[in-house]
Amino acid sequence: SDEQYAKHIRKVFNKNMDRKLRVLAQYSIDGGIAWLYPYYDENGNFKTAIFPSYEICPIWKDKLHTELECAMRYYPEEVFLPNGGVKLIHHVDLFTIHGITHFRYQGASLIPEENSHSDYVTIDSTGFNWMRLPLIPFKYNNKDY
Repeated sequence: SDEQYAKHIRKVFNKNMDRKLRVLAQYSIDGGIAWLYPYYDENGNFKTAIFPSYEICPIWKDKLHTELECAMRYYPEEVFLPNGGVKLIHHVDLFTIHGITHFRYQGASLIPEENSHSDYVTIDSTGFNWMRLPLIPFKYNNKDY
């Protein structure tokens, strides 16, 4: 029914999503493009993440930039060491229709992570992937910058 549909939609489009959409719009204005990444967490809950333009390197299938072939995400992570220090780890994730391959960027080399591949969705230990990449571009203009 329409009421049940509206109830499910309100679970996704809530105050948290309103805040995320404002951040997404600001990233789009600042960088020309920003990215919304829908996913399911380990408990099966629908979630979204936002990536700024400088984290994603898209490889487009077409000249009008309407469909992605694949994309690479590059992002740093601060890891706190037992001695109180901090180490910066650079991650590279390659998004394809076959899932995500995870690497560490060390020196001038890409080193596969320990669990180097993940599917977009896992249900009862079975992995599934989308027919298209689950990275949704939000463009500020038609130039992507």
